[in-house]
Amino acid sequence: MPAVALICCLLALLGPSGATAAERLEAAYELLWGGLEIGRFETRLRTDEATYRLAYGARTTSFLAWLFPFNALGASEGVIGDPGPVPTRYTGESRRRAGLSTWTVEFGPDGDVVRVEVKVPEDEQRDPVPPALQAAPDPLALALRAIRAATPGARFEEVSFDGKRAVRVELVCAEREHPVAIELEAVSIGQALACSVDGEVAAGASRRWQSARDAERAPATVLLSREIVPGRYWPVRAEAETRFGRVIARLTGVVR
Repeated sequence: MPAVALICCLLALLGPSGATAAERLEAAYELLWGGLEIGRFETRLRTDEATYRLAYGARTTSFLAWLFPFNALGASEGVIGDPGPVPTRYTGESRRRAGLSTWTVEFGPDGDVVRVEVKVPEDEQRDPVPPALQAAPDPLALALRAIRAATPGARFEEVSFDGKRAVRVELVCAEREHPVAIELEAVSIGQALACSVDGEVAAGASRRWQSARDAERAPATVLLSREIVPGRYWPVRAEAETRFGRVIARLTGVVR
């Protein structure tokens, strides 16, 4: 389960980029471990000239769905601003054998949290999150800001708040694109930009489970291409090392 959660967060971080005109985009990914599919992840972006909504769905599949059944849904909505999307509401839910968890975070015009509602099937003991870190962006709004910043040589760092924890994320991109050979249905990718993605819990860590960054773990690697959607970078592949081995996320389809 930690492997699936990590790679899903990575894909959410690198979802479709922000836009200034009306747009509808969908992307689907498969999650692989040891060459076997263990999960599916989808993102859906809707924008107009003033607002956005980014949603995701994730689930375990094959043998992992039997061992660790997991389904999750989430969405961020708000207004298009500068330096990126400004969320007004972040919602989600996840279901495991332990039960259903739900969360809602509402933000004011200045980005401060005005309402948080989190329901979990059992009491979670967490460190407190200082008021200064209880602020926008949420994880999905941060995703849109990060992909907007992704260019050769870029470095991006920001903290998101999801209602329970504040997470610091850093994106660092290579100085130039490099040749690749990635074959998708009806699309061949010949150039990609490699970026590293790293993160750590800044506040709100679980007192029961180790949730801070493992100092021995290398940052995840993401390949971005401009050959999927003209005029913008799009994630086509991601790799993350976990305590259970390497997990790979691979783009399987895009719908505009």
